[in-house]
Amino acid sequence: MAAAEEKVTPLHPHQARELLALNQERDQLDQALYRQSLRLEEHDDPSHPVVALATRRIEELSARREALTTRIAELQKTEAPPAPKPEHIEAALDALPDLRPLAAQAGPDELRELLDAFDVTVTYKQEPRALRLDAMLSPNFLRYAAKEPTAVGDIFHSGGRIWSH
Repeated sequence: MAAAEEKVTPLHPHQARELLALNQERDQLDQALYRQSLRLEEHDDPSHPVVALATRRIEELSARREALTTRIAELQKTEAPPAPKPEHIEAALDALPDLRPLAAQAGPDELRELLDAFDVTVTYKQEPRALRLDAMLSPNFLRYAAKEPTAVGDIFHSGGRIWSH
């Protein structure tokens, strides 16, 4: 009889990173607990100060490990959020302000901050002489969108034309 397959739901990337970090921390705690247990084995006298310190440290490490194990179990039970529907993406994009006037007036530092907020990646291919811009909204965008431009400066680029649609 075949074993019942357990349904594995994909995690959101943030959850996957957290899960990896928690598992690594749990492994480190396991090593620390092992080292503390070796210290206990070195001393036969239960009233020795090292035994008292090692016992207290084991209790602290065990409590932290239990909290990590609980959080790991929670993450493993969590399902990834559903993929956004095209109409939700379109509504979110429509809600974004037109930043072209702001970008045209921004100084180099402000422009750099704006591009960082959108996590802009620029790819240039010599053949067929194509420039591709990819942008992703990041939490930095919300901080930048609330700012008003404070100064107007020069924008430097390597030449060519800047096209806007």
